[in-house]
Amino acid sequence: MIVVAGIVEGQNPTSILNKKTDNSFTVHYVPFPQERARYTMISKIWHKLLYDISLINPWSTWVRKTLAIALKIVKEHQPDIILTSSTPFVSHLVGLHLKHKTHIPWIASFSDPWPPQILPSPYNVHTIPMVRNLQMRSLRQVLTSCDAVLMPNQQAIKLVETKSHVSIRSKSWSIPHIGSKIITDSGNKEEAGWLAHIGDLSRERVCQPLLEAVRTSVLNKVEGFRGLLLVGNVCSEFRELVRQLNMESYVKIHGRVSSEDAMNIAAQSTALLVIEANMPQSPFLPSKFADYACTGRPIIAVTSHESPVREYLEKLGGGYAVSYHWEEIYRSIEKVFQCGGPEFDNRNTCENSELSNFFEANTVCKQYLEIFQTLIQRREINV
Repeated sequence: MIVVAGIVEGQNPTSILNKKTDNSFTVHYVPFPQERARYTMISKIWHKLLYDISLINPWSTWVRKTLAIALKIVKEHQPDIILTSSTPFVSHLVGLHLKHKTHIPWIASFSDPWPPQILPSPYNVHTIPMVRNLQMRSLRQVLTSCDAVLMPNQQAIKLVETKSHVSIRSKSWSIPHIGSKIITDSGNKEEAGWLAHIGDLSRERVCQPLLEAVRTSVLNKVEGFRGLLLVGNVCSEFRELVRQLNMESYVKIHGRVSSEDAMNIAAQSTALLVIEANMPQSPFLPSKFADYACTGRPIIAVTSHESPVREYLEKLGGGYAVSYHWEEIYRSIEKVFQCGGPEFDNRNTCENSELSNFFEANTVCKQYLEIFQTLIQRREINV
């Protein structure tokens, strides 16, 4: 496998490679201009506009450089499949050129629905109408030209199809993220008793009912429960809410750590937390959910009534999906930490469910190989 990847200008490529990466594939890095900090509102708006336009410019410097490298690779190695992956969307513009020039089967893989304005509130960022129209035009070109579309869940596929008015259902596949397999030190009990959230916590996901449930669990002395552990950047709005509720003693903010350390903390915690923004339907399947599933720890997910996370937990076990009501969240904490209540079901620990197996590398890779084989066979038939 040969990979062409964008990298922030000035960043050392070795700093983004996993320490366990082997030499079974080659990576060619193409520097992408780094967005510099802006301090006035006008400059922020202007440079955000320029950045949005750069992501849909099919002849930008980054696209041209990346395309040149990719064409050399195609000429030398004659690949069977081309796969472009976003975010950002600009990677698919390289795929668009390659498809037209080489006619090799092309898969466009999206980590989330795009552009942002098609997302449900509070993520539906508004843009200038001209930019919005250009983004949708670029999206339709990609969806129409590619041979297959990959997204992490069916809700995302339906949303993109509905908003783009391009029929993609017949050539779309839903493939989840691969979870990180962690081997933990069972003797380390430092994180025992904590409900841990791993990853940055943005203002869209501030959840007061969660904090009320945590406070109730501490005051009611739920067996083994110490509080809420946040690993990653936490927005100022959430920090302020913790302060207002006088919960500093049982909300521990760890701050950002390396991905390896973060997953070790997750695997040593008693339970793990997913917080999604409060919306009627969620088209997201967070990559952290796959990582959580592979730790073997029970998961509590504060999520919509219709969401991929809820579907996985209700179908495969591994934890509890709850709404944005403090009492429901509290009951899930009680069940997970006491592990002996009449409603507790051993099926709701990852160790006793199919959930962890679903996100393992072998399982996910088999799905990719099936798609590759399908597209190669179609090409052979049409030749």
